[in-house]
Amino acid sequence: MKSQLKPCSADIGHKFPNYLGTCPWCDLEREGTPNFFASVTAHLVDRREGELTASLDVLWRPLEELRHTAKSCILEKVSFASLQVTPTPIPEAIEQNHAFAQLIGRVTLTSLLLMVLTWWNSALLAIFVAFTVGFGTWWLVLSRAYGLRTEQHRREERLSQAVAKLRSLEQEAANQLDVARTQFNKTFESLELTRAEIEGLWPRYTADLDGLNHQRERRQLDAFLQSHSIREATIPLIGDWRKSTLASFGIETAYDISEIRVMNIDGFGPTYTSALLDWKRTIQNKFKFRPRQKIPNVDRNTILARYLRKREELEDVLASGRYSLELLWNQMQDQKSRYQQRLEATALEAKQAEADVMVASW
Repeated sequence: MKSQLKPCSADIGHKFPNYLGTCPWCDLEREGTPNFFASVTAHLVDRREGELTASLDVLWRPLEELRHTAKSCILEKVSFASLQVTPTPIPEAIEQNHAFAQLIGRVTLTSLLLMVLTWWNSALLAIFVAFTVGFGTWWLVLSRAYGLRTEQHRREERLSQAVAKLRSLEQEAANQLDVARTQFNKTFESLELTRAEIEGLWPRYTADLDGLNHQRERRQLDAFLQSHSIREATIPLIGDWRKSTLASFGIETAYDISEIRVMNIDGFGPTYTSALLDWKRTIQNKFKFRPRQKIPNVDRNTILARYLRKREELEDVLASGRYSLELLWNQMQDQKSRYQQRLEATALEAKQAEADVMVASW
């Protein structure tokens, strides 16, 4: 069985069979059971105080670098001047129609001029009015429905749509990157809190040691009472049978004796309880406080072990946090790359539409 034991990752004082998924001792502790191996843990963590103040640079520096890099994840402004396009020429049919419309327009103007010059001759006036109306209508139809002006309007509409699409895409890209950046910053801020908690472990640990130091007299008295066994003592009215009864209820030393605990045992009334309390007071009167006696190592190390375990848990949070930040950073990079490509393609469409409008405007 010894060869199958493996160490617990949460408490170095725990070992358990390797075929179990979790540490049974930790499971018991979570349910309120005492740590049966506190002294083992305390022995193993002796002289490890320096680990509570160890530098976090190895864990923290990569996180800082990721945050610095994330600040540079911004969309690059697409420069229209750098885009090269070839204007789409006016279709030959439209150019021919435009030239024909111009000819009809000149004929219309000529007819109009002749109409003015022959206003005094009703016959000629009627002819030139008919010519002017006919050719003018023809010119209007050619210019509006089939001419260059229609093509120009179509190209201007396409330019307007391309610019609107570009602006909408720019806003969408900025919003999406802001969402990703906000998530990144929130994750980093939570890791900053974890770091602060780690840095606060040492002050909390020293405060607990100070608490132990202030309780030295009480703890020395408790240890003194625990060293006096009821079974080995001579107590009036308390024979071996009653000592065995007390032991079955967990009352084995002077420390365990209290009025409530003894009175709750069948057969122990006020008389026997008073005898036990008198004996306990006799033991207490023999106690002498030793102010120079230091805190027992097992007590100090038990506290240290608790804080070392907490630091390991928090360091694991930083390590997994790095993975989370890297994942978010990669997502931001992917988003930026996809949007950058779409922005460049959309900007190229707008540039092409602009060049096409310039051609139609001549």
